[in-house]
Amino acid sequence: MGLYLLAILPIEEVAQEVIQWKKHMAETYNASYGLKVLPHITLKQPFTIDDSFIPSLVNELNQFGKQESPFTITLNGFGFFTGKRSDVIYVKISESSALQVFYAKLANFLNSQTNHLLHLDPPNSYAPHMTIAYRDLSTENRKKAWTEFEQLDYIRTLTINEFYLLKHDGRQWRKHTAIKLKGEPCD
Repeated sequence: MGLYLLAILPIEEVAQEVIQWKKHMAETYNASYGLKVLPHITLKQPFTIDDSFIPSLVNELNQFGKQESPFTITLNGFGFFTGKRSDVIYVKISESSALQVFYAKLANFLNSQTNHLLHLDPPNSYAPHMTIAYRDLSTENRKKAWTEFEQLDYIRTLTINEFYLLKHDGRQWRKHTAIKLKGEPCD
């Protein structure tokens, strides 16, 4: 059995910016857990699956990727919420019909496969974001950090050409397979 995650990874420049904010949260607000996870936008929360099923899952994901076109998303500012375990500070993703449509198509595709290797939540429950700090972020420190983050201007536009199946190696998430979007690019 392996632990996997389905996610969109940002370009390296954006990933490095997010990592710097994660380091800042660790050094200034005692919230270091975010450093354990590479910057990403979750498509499917971590799930366990027998490693012998991964070739079939990758085949399904590649079939999907061949039908889908690259699309654009915009990262725009920051947000926070109170999660089950702790408060969360994250990079906001502008309401993106392209990302919502992509997720809905992916969910429909995977949920309709006959072998049912992976099930995605309904599209109306999908709330994409890129986490900066969570799990060990106290409410008190979130309030302090939020006074800083709410003042920052941050806008980045990304073209999404691929998404990833990530595997946890016991210490951290690693890229397992890149799924290329091979349809005609969207405007």
